[in-house]
Amino acid sequence: MVDEKMDEVNAKEMLKGQADALVSSFHLGYNMLINMLRLEDVDIEFLVRNSLKQHQAEVIRPSLELKLDTYEKQYQSMHIGCEDNSTTHQNIEVYWRLKKAVLSATHMLRDWVRKPVYSLSFLQSGRLVHVIDTNGEDWGWGIIVNFRKQMDRHHRFKKKQEELDNVPASAYKVDVLLPCRPRIGGKRSSSSSSSSSSSSSSSSSSTANDADSVLNSFMPSSLTDKKCEMLVLPVSLNQIAEFSALRIYVPDDLKPKSARNSTKETLREVQRRFKDTTATAATTEAAKTTENPFDNAYAPAKINLPLLDPVKDMNIQNEEFLASLKKKKQMEEQLLTNPIHNNPMLPVWMKNYTDKMQVADQMTKVKKEIRATEGMREMRDRIKRMKRVLRRLGFTDKNNVVQLKGRVACEVNAGAQGKSQPQLKETPVQQCILYSVLTIFCLLLVVVFIPLSLANVC
Repeated sequence: MVDEKMDEVNAKEMLKGQADALVSSFHLGYNMLINMLRLEDVDIEFLVRNSLKQHQAEVIRPSLELKLDTYEKQYQSMHIGCEDNSTTHQNIEVYWRLKKAVLSATHMLRDWVRKPVYSLSFLQSGRLVHVIDTNGEDWGWGIIVNFRKQMDRHHRFKKKQEELDNVPASAYKVDVLLPCRPRIGGKRSSSSSSSSSSSSSSSSSSTANDADSVLNSFMPSSLTDKKCEMLVLPVSLNQIAEFSALRIYVPDDLKPKSARNSTKETLREVQRRFKDTTATAATTEAAKTTENPFDNAYAPAKINLPLLDPVKDMNIQNEEFLASLKKKKQMEEQLLTNPIHNNPMLPVWMKNYTDKMQVADQMTKVKKEIRATEGMREMRDRIKRMKRVLRRLGFTDKNNVVQLKGRVACEVNAGAQGKSQPQLKETPVQQCILYSVLTIFCLLLVVVFIPLSLANVC
């Protein structure tokens, strides 16, 4: 470790950072329980009550209750923009849940579309693709320049076409010409310039971490931004959200800035022709309600490009995919028939309701943590269930008295729990005799034979 280069942030964290919190991981197992049942004057609840885990739970409980009270007051003070018991509020709730279900179905369908067995034949130079990175940041539409596959010890690529289903999308890297600008406070990576200069060669390979580090050095930008620059950035195949049916001309040599600027003008013309006016108006309306109206100033414009049909163009005939696609279309039709779909206040309602649901999720999470601090009540129920299991396995009787099988399980303790001794499930008399003989032999070996051997050697 001494000869390795250490990051400055990690070095400061080691020298000046806070120590890790000491959190108890006390766990009452079957082996501990059956050994304590063998003793007469041992109170299991007393042991749990005085454990460090129970103490930490009692200490943290007041802060959790205070946090829950804060969330509840915040939840009660939040207003969507209409009366709570009105029909509009019910329509908003239904619309929000349908929107969430459609989004979940879209993510699942994207996983199918991105599979190499379906998408590799459409990674041609000049095709427009929609890029969303692993952090959920929308980079807008870019232009495919080249793609390559990575060979490492985790992914061994098969030559047979029928075995291509097992290759993950993350194993492929796609060089995409994206409109971007240097990230504020970031550092431009040298690998991005080398990627743009040698994008036509497929011999180079980079890991997923290298691609993420390159994307982290830049931020998505609108084509109208003065600082916008077209750069070829390595993107993982699983970061491509949509494949457009459009392809544009890409110069063979993208090293000159003039060549990339000409491609920028072509992409701007495509944006002008297919600009999504509805999404732009919704984004503008939602931005009025935010504290900082310049949050989306450099965001890429929304455009409705014609997409590749997953069934007709990409020939995806999987039954699960077709069922999910049909279900998604049905939910989209329900969204269109909802009375509030064409309401101009819909973006504001959706934003307010989403914020309220996020607070509700936080409340549910804190309540779960509070229930976890009620260790004694939960532990009593758990001890009852564990004793019931021991009785059914024959380790104890109805009065919780340890029987012969239980005593053998306590003696033969090689790190396994008492319930995981299947060889003792039936009559254990012969096995008890065998274990007793082995124990006596080990004692004789330690007490008699080893000292005699040492005496003879001396």
